[in-house]
Amino acid sequence: MSKPIIVGVDGSAVSIAALRWAVEEAARRDTTVTAVNAWHSDPTTAGLNRLDLIQVRPREEVLAAQRELLAGAVAEVADDKDIHIDRLLLEGQPGPVLVSAADRAELLVVGSHGYSRLYEALLGSVSSYCVHHSPCPVVVIPDVHRKHDKVTEPAQSTQLTMGPLY
Repeated sequence: MSKPIIVGVDGSAVSIAALRWAVEEAARRDTTVTAVNAWHSDPTTAGLNRLDLIQVRPREEVLAAQRELLAGAVAEVADDKDIHIDRLLLEGQPGPVLVSAADRAELLVVGSHGYSRLYEALLGSVSSYCVHHSPCPVVVIPDVHRKHDKVTEPAQSTQLTMGPLY
């Protein structure tokens, strides 16, 4: 049996695009997809882009919201191909959680939000973390719809980036 393709899903448009890409790739490889949502109930470590988690909310409420987010993302993509998509909610920081989930994967797929270098320096980049630490190849799907400030930040390449090949 082949290994699954792991894909990080945070509910953003680029993570839905990553999930859609992973489903198409799984169809080509005749394998399954595992959609992983990394969530954290501690508002002090959630990160600025997760405003729903910065608010102080009960752990059970956060878990239910993340479960619903993941189910919605899978439902949006599920009709694209006849591929089985497993859903996995894991508590923790997204980069380490995805790398851990990819331990027995054929491929790890993540979306890149394309934030500025300052943002990434302060909060880190999940896609960068995955590329540098993943035990399997990584595909980074760029956010081609994000507007870039051409004066301070050049537009990112629209090419796929592969992580280390072992």
